[in-house]
Amino acid sequence: MQSGGATSGEKIERVVDGASVMLYDPRWVGNFLDLPSAAGESSRARLLASWFEPDDWRDRGALRGVAQGRGNTWFVESPIPGGEGTQAASSKIWVLRHYRRGGLMAKLWGDRYLFSRDEQTRPWREFELLQTMRTLALPVPTVVAARVERTGRWYRGDLLTEAIEDSHTLASELAQGVVPETRWRELGQLVARFHAVGIHHADLNAHNVLINPEGLWLIDFDRGRQRTPGLWCDAVLARLRRSLLKVCDSLNPSDQGSQATLGSPRPFNDEQWSDVLHGYRDGLR
Repeated sequence: MQSGGATSGEKIERVVDGASVMLYDPRWVGNFLDLPSAAGESSRARLLASWFEPDDWRDRGALRGVAQGRGNTWFVESPIPGGEGTQAASSKIWVLRHYRRGGLMAKLWGDRYLFSRDEQTRPWREFELLQTMRTLALPVPTVVAARVERTGRWYRGDLLTEAIEDSHTLASELAQGVVPETRWRELGQLVARFHAVGIHHADLNAHNVLINPEGLWLIDFDRGRQRTPGLWCDAVLARLRRSLLKVCDSLNPSDQGSQATLGSPRPFNDEQWSDVLHGYRDGLR
């Protein structure tokens, strides 16, 4: 095993264990590698690797939930009390996501991706992008760690982030039919904050917008990147609009809460989208 800074920030630690490369940030999880020397280098590597294994969390009684999607997402209780600069005794909830393809590619390759170099892998790039966005004070999850496992010409990957506390998705709010009138301008302003600094979310949809008492957040930046603002900004907005319409089209009146009845207006239409665009323009000023 080897360890040491290897990414864009000097506080990032890189751990190499055979064909696996793992990244973590001591600012958020503590420098757990400072274990007694008797533990041995291999034990240190195994400790970090265990964070990416759902069965290990289950065996420790720390698995708190599973979300089904393109691939499974596991919610686990962090072994690290509190966070940076806090004396809190309670542990945070972490989100463990295993990278998996969608659509036809999933049938062909499943969770395998062609390897070129560590810095070009999906977990590595998302780890670094999340670090950049945190530096820019954007509302995104804190990234905990990432892993890339090579097998010949292929690799598999995982990412650990902190869960957004007391949150729900914009999609669930739509399903309940209780979206506040102010939400749409807030949504436009949120997207504008990211676009103003060139953050391209590759799959912006109603399920990747989280809401909690602190405000709105964006999650899942797989394939995202930072680039010069341009026509791609309009494409991201169009994708978001299609997602909102798709969620509404999938709803039955009984799914939209006690206030929804046959003939009730859709929770999202051209009027709400106009509010999103007004908020977006305001956010760019």
